[in-house]
Amino acid sequence: MPLSSIGRLTFDEYPMASRGIEKIGAIAYNPLNDSIIFSDLKTKQIYEFRTENNKLSVIVDRHLKEVKGIDIGNTNIPFS
Repeated sequence: MPLSSIGRLTFDEYPMASRGIEKIGAIAYNPLNDSIIFSDLKTKQIYEFRTENNKLSVIVDRHLKEVKGIDIGNTNIPFS
């Protein structure tokens, strides 16, 4: 039986190979908009996947070599 929940958190399966994603290098959950941010080591891009509508968007598509870690930091600090 696959793991589908931990405590109050539940997990769904989102097939990414059918969307052209082949090798996820890093992944993080963004609680502000219920999205998943991840990198694809093959395409060298960073994506955002919105779980509410299953929309996949490219966030960064240039100047990346190999993203091995992603973190959704302190969201109370505005960008400058």
